[in-house]
Amino acid sequence: MTRFAKRSYEKEILDQDNIPFADIERNMRELDRINTWLGGHRISILGLKQLLGGRRRIRLCEIGCGGGDNLRILSNYCHRHGIETEVVGVDINKHCIAVAQENWQHDLSEVKHGQAIWVHSDYRDVTFERHKPDIIFSSLFCHHFTDEELVSMIRWMEQNSTTGWYVNDLHRHPLAYYSIRWLTK
Repeated sequence: MTRFAKRSYEKEILDQDNIPFADIERNMRELDRINTWLGGHRISILGLKQLLGGRRRIRLCEIGCGGGDNLRILSNYCHRHGIETEVVGVDINKHCIAVAQENWQHDLSEVKHGQAIWVHSDYRDVTFERHKPDIIFSSLFCHHFTDEELVSMIRWMEQNSTTGWYVNDLHRHPLAYYSIRWLTK
């Protein structure tokens, strides 16, 4: 248990600059499966519900959005509850943004989503010209950063959201750690 008691600062394979996009794309599909089976999407919905209040219209932003699966899940939740939704997905990887756009368009034929804006950028360089998001969140993103970078990220989320922000990230636990091997390649 000792290895799970403290935060790991070891870089992941995904943190490398030269990783082939096919590997990133497979990882995004696996993350969606992990979030579905291990409760990550449920936790993101809980974070959203805590900040929603009685709003009937919401603008959500996810930084490090990857393939957009979290925004799709949250948008679907809002739609089922009669909440008009606009989402903004921000990712530094242009290929991830392309996948998110493609997935969003594909899903439109199956489920009604709100409006989506996809931004290829480092989140730190994003300025919201039209209006700030009500809620900003990140999911499985923070563990890629140092403590100092996290403080800066939280400050950025605080300054750029009108209602609040939340983080859904890894809890180091043996069950989750070893389950990942069964759920992914």
